[in-house]
Amino acid sequence: PVIIGYVRGDDYIIELANEGLLKVWKRRNSVIGNSLFDEFPELESQGIRKILDDVRVTGKPFFAYEHPLTFDVGGKTETLYFDFVYHPYYETGQEKIATGIISVGHDVTEKMVAKQKFRNVIEQASNPICILKGKDMVLEAANEAILALWNVDQTAIGKPLEEIRPLVKTQGFLKMMQDVYQTGEPIEGFGAPVER
Repeated sequence: PVIIGYVRGDDYIIELANEGLLKVWKRRNSVIGNSLFDEFPELESQGIRKILDDVRVTGKPFFAYEHPLTFDVGGKTETLYFDFVYHPYYETGQEKIATGIISVGHDVTEKMVAKQKFRNVIEQASNPICILKGKDMVLEAANEAILALWNVDQTAIGKPLEEIRPLVKTQGFLKMMQDVYQTGEPIEGFGAPVER
C-alpha cells in the first residue's frame, strides 16, 4: 500500500497520515496535530529535518530509493527501508517558502531483506558468482571466489565490469552479456576459453 503523509510549518506538524503510514509508524491517529520530531525524535539525527527544510526552502522535491530509516518503537530499534518522495506544498501559491511537505512512498523492507539474504548466499558460495546490474554491467555483488579469480578486492563492487576486467570487451563477453540484458535470452558458454 502507498504511504502518504503531510506535515506543515516549521515544526512539521503532522496534518495527515494514511493507514499505511500509521502502520509503519505503529501509531494511531492520535499523532495528528503533533510535531513529527516530537513523535519521532530519532529522525532528527538521521537528517530528516534538514531534508524537509531543504525541500521547503528550495521548492525542489527530494527522492529516495531503498532509504533506511530507524524508528524507536516500544523500546526497540527497528530499521525499515523506503522508496519515497518529499514534495513541497504551497497553500496559496504565493509563498516564498512551502507551507508543508507531502510525502508519498512505499515500504520496501521485505525486498531489501530478501536482497540481503540473496547476497549472503552469493557471498558464501564456493563457486565464483557475481551480480551485474544494468546495461553497463555494474558489479553489484560478488563473492570472494570471483574476486580472487579476477585478482581484485571489494573495492571493485560498484564499478562497471569493463573497468574491472577490460578484456571482457575485446573478447566479446561484454557484448554477449549486454545482449542477455537487452533480450532476456540466456546464453550458455560453458567451457569457453577466457584470457586472464
